[in-house]
Amino acid sequence: MNGPINLWSESEVRRAMGKMKDGKATGPDGVPIEAWKALGEHEIKWFTRFLSTVTAKGRIPDAWRRSTIVPIFKQNGDAMNAHMMKMYERLVDSSERIGPNLTRAVRLHA
Repeated sequence: MNGPINLWSESEVRRAMGKMKDGKATGPDGVPIEAWKALGEHEIKWFTRFLSTVTAKGRIPDAWRRSTIVPIFKQNGDAMNAHMMKMYERLVDSSERIGPNLTRAVRLHA
């Protein structure tokens, strides 16, 4: 990947959160998506900086890779991940500012 990575904006993070469905099972962190959606301005600023740091370093946190797999049939669903990881995936997938290399790297480390 060449050139600087553009940092995420708070509006992009809020948009990614807004696309997450309420009422889903939590991941290993035990935090429901409704809690993430209820973050205030200060917390959104922190979370945006955190996700930008993840992007700049090009490495997914190890904790995001840990999960417990429970064989539950889900129509049109995939394996459950922590909500933070899913929000980050949505952010990366929806961005036109980064190339496919970062998107591929995120998926390889997930």
